[in-house]
Amino acid sequence: MREELQQTKDKLEQANSDLSAWKFTPDSQTGKKLMSRCRTLLAENKELGLQISQGKISQLEAELALQKKYSEELKSSQDELNEFVIQLDEEVEGMQGTIKVLQHQLTAAKQETEEYKSKLAAYEQNGDVLSENKPFLNQSREIKSKIESADDFNREIKKSET
Repeated sequence: MREELQQTKDKLEQANSDLSAWKFTPDSQTGKKLMSRCRTLLAENKELGLQISQGKISQLEAELALQKKYSEELKSSQDELNEFVIQLDEEVEGMQGTIKVLQHQLTAAKQETEEYKSKLAAYEQNGDVLSENKPFLNQSREIKSKIESADDFNREIKKSET
């Protein structure tokens, strides 16, 4: 019986709540309480929203600062690499100039050698090796030997270039 009484009281209370909600007006006591509670909840929601957005903003600001720092490091590294490449380019240009000069000298030496070879061959063929020409003949043979060594060296350089 007590149980039935309790159930009946609960039903009555629920019915009164439903009736109050149905009769809700902003001027009624329940309406005023509900409106006040809504305002309080809205203020709390607004405050929580600000806290959440400020947390996200500060996190994004920290990430942005890290990205800026990383970007600056990359720029600095790129500048160093550019300077190094420019320096290498200048060195390569200097070496190319030196190589051209050496190639020109080698070509001139080859022509001179060919002249000496032909003169030497003519002397040896004719047997015209006079005593006064013997130093020239010995010098020509030494030059011929040096040129052959230079030719071997030049071939090695060409092999290493390819």
